[in-house]
Amino acid sequence: MVVAGAAGGIYLDIRSASERFSQTTVSTSSSGLTLILSTNATAINYGGSVSASIDLYNSQSRTLNVTASDSWPVANLTLSQGCGTFGMPYGVLLEAGYEVVDNVTLGSPVEPFPPPAQNLNSSASSYVTCPFHIPLVSLYSFHPMSDFADRYYDLTGTRMNFAMTLSGSWSQDSFSYFKPGKYTLVCGDEWGDIIVVHFLVRSA
Repeated sequence: MVVAGAAGGIYLDIRSASERFSQTTVSTSSSGLTLILSTNATAINYGGSVSASIDLYNSQSRTLNVTASDSWPVANLTLSQGCGTFGMPYGVLLEAGYEVVDNVTLGSPVEPFPPPAQNLNSSASSYVTCPFHIPLVSLYSFHPMSDFADRYYDLTGTRMNFAMTLSGSWSQDSFSYFKPGKYTLVCGDEWGDIIVVHFLVRSA
């Protein structure tokens, strides 16, 4: 099962992220943004869960205006099943096996996100309701030393972070805990940055 949503209050300070999470991977792109992927564990038991956090951060002391690029490093990066990235400029891909940045497309994809509620005859709380309309973004204006960004259709802006708890995979409306083995969580943004973290699922 997965619980996902915008995570409030993650102001990186990469040092605080390293203390908060078990593992953290960081990439700073030519756009001037820093993409950060963290998890709270490198190994879990069967039936357990891994909490992960994505953060897109402006580490500069000035406002950073970044034009949307749509230069995704790999296909199928998402924050949901069937709803895309909810208009955010980053997404993830989960794969079974231990993959590195150069061969992430060779792994076996695992679907960690529940299906959209409107596609099912169910009102279970774990299912996701897709937004009716997700507008296209042409420009992001990142506040100094922050993950807070203004988008042209936002009156108050939004934090560029996302938290999720991963414990298994979905096949249509059927959920199964992760099978024992190694897993790779891939994260990329629309400016071409890509980073990975790994975790192990141990037998019960």
